[in-house]
Amino acid sequence: MGFFTRRDEGLPLADQFEQQVLVMDGSMRDALAAQGLPPSESPELVNVDRPEIIADIHRAYVDAGAGIIRTNTFAASAPALARFGAESRMREINAAAVKAARIAGARHIYGAIGPTGLSIAPYGPIPFDEAYRVFRDQIEALADAGIEGIIVENMVDLQEARVAILAALETAAKPVACTFAFGDGGRMPVSETDPLGAAVTIAGMGVSHLGPGQGVDPVHVAQLLELMGRASAVPLICLVDAGREDVLLSQLDACVEAGAGIVGTSGGAVALTRTIAERVTGKVPPRRRRSRATLLCSRKRLVPIHPDAGTVMIGERINAANSPRLAEFLRGGDLTVAVEEAKQQVAAGAHVLDINVSIDEVDEAKMLAETIGAVQAEVEVPLSINTASPRSLDRALRVYCGKALVNFVSAKDGSLARMLPVVKKYGAAVIGLTLDEQGIPATVFDKVDLAKLMLDACEDAGIAPNDLVMDCIVIGAAENQEQVREALDAVRQVSKKMELNTTLRIASVSHGMPNRFVLNRAFLAMGLAAGLDSAIVDPLEPGMAETFAASDVLLGRDKGAAAFKQRFG
Repeated sequence: MGFFTRRDEGLPLADQFEQQVLVMDGSMRDALAAQGLPPSESPELVNVDRPEIIADIHRAYVDAGAGIIRTNTFAASAPALARFGAESRMREINAAAVKAARIAGARHIYGAIGPTGLSIAPYGPIPFDEAYRVFRDQIEALADAGIEGIIVENMVDLQEARVAILAALETAAKPVACTFAFGDGGRMPVSETDPLGAAVTIAGMGVSHLGPGQGVDPVHVAQLLELMGRASAVPLICLVDAGREDVLLSQLDACVEAGAGIVGTSGGAVALTRTIAERVTGKVPPRRRRSRATLLCSRKRLVPIHPDAGTVMIGERINAANSPRLAEFLRGGDLTVAVEEAKQQVAAGAHVLDINVSIDEVDEAKMLAETIGAVQAEVEVPLSINTASPRSLDRALRVYCGKALVNFVSAKDGSLARMLPVVKKYGAAVIGLTLDEQGIPATVFDKVDLAKLMLDACEDAGIAPNDLVMDCIVIGAAENQEQVREALDAVRQVSKKMELNTTLRIASVSHGMPNRFVLNRAFLAMGLAAGLDSAIVDPLEPGMAETFAASDVLLGRDKGAAAFKQRFG
């Protein structure tokens, strides 16, 4: 049976994604096992030892209606092949796999990339760049042989998934899909990342599809796809275990309705692929709406910035420009104080930590990446990366595990043109400062105009509106009390009329005043009442955490006062 019509076969793959649900093949490993390959032997070596067997299996899937064929290269990276003493044959094995798929008449060939087993920094001993080279080398071999797309498949560790996707996107100009394996607890087995956190991290990086792979009970797959779909409007892929074929088939329509644009299995026989192809022929994947929520995450924790969620406390104490003690330690290459500050802020209730290491006598790019690694190894909250340097930002976001927030992007000195491409490349969210060549706008109208300018710039850069958090900058009441009211009015306008999420650095309002703590707490409460969704504060400041908690109750952000009761009950 043929899945594609004659009209479909001539369309570019990207166009087909929008016009129909595509079917991916089943498991090569299972098919080889059925033909007698012992579990102790490498399926990938069959590419060169008996390529006709691989081609015959691919051909059976093509005839069954699979429009996308995965190469037999899931474990064909150098580290994976080293278990069989075949690492020196990596390029040969990958090239042979692509050739076998082509001989079989595959309509679209995707290079399959699986986990390497490497434990990558900051959570393991393998440097990021070393792991990157492993994936790059395999992807280069596949790309040189003529693949049309790449699937980063059944990833068990979030950082390894990020490294593989970056290598794929930077090495080959091809669509990249990614699937995740989930264990019994519903999390990735190594990084313990939940499905939404995995999707949030990967969605903004430029993948064409994302979704669940091994370890998902078919009865829950449609629900899981709907959950992962909350991360973004990126199309979904559904390649789950086929152990309960009747249940899987009963869920197909719901999977497509949830946004699955590619369907298949991580196992199963050719007959199952044929049935799947028959069931989805003529179906079109729906377009999904974006959420307003700005979703940030580390490898284990998700933090939403949204009017219906609790106010997000962004801790500001890891700022070398404002802390002589931190600056002294950083100049000596000592990250002890940064890690101490991180732990103390999280213990005080911070949901996100802002990191700024921009000081004299320090290589900011190097120090920022090292500080992020040290902090992420010790605390689980997402981070805000505070830098005006695109070079430093690129290096920091490259090693950050999760989806970060980027601070200090404005309409001044070409900041938008320099910084937004880096934000987009790594799928981060960004704080937009209402600041341009004329300085901080004095009126609400000028602040809102700058917010609109920054929104347009983000959309032009491919950054979704929900990934822009506006900071309508407040200046000190000692300098200009009227502008305090203007900043609060701007927050109302940006939140209600532009439907953007907002933040402010609270301590700016009390600069030059006595008894700053009292002013800061009062201004925080006023900001939250005006529609502030997050605030940059010192979590250790007396009464600050309590003001967050109490305001969330009174403004209805803390549903049923559950968080307040848990903290103070």
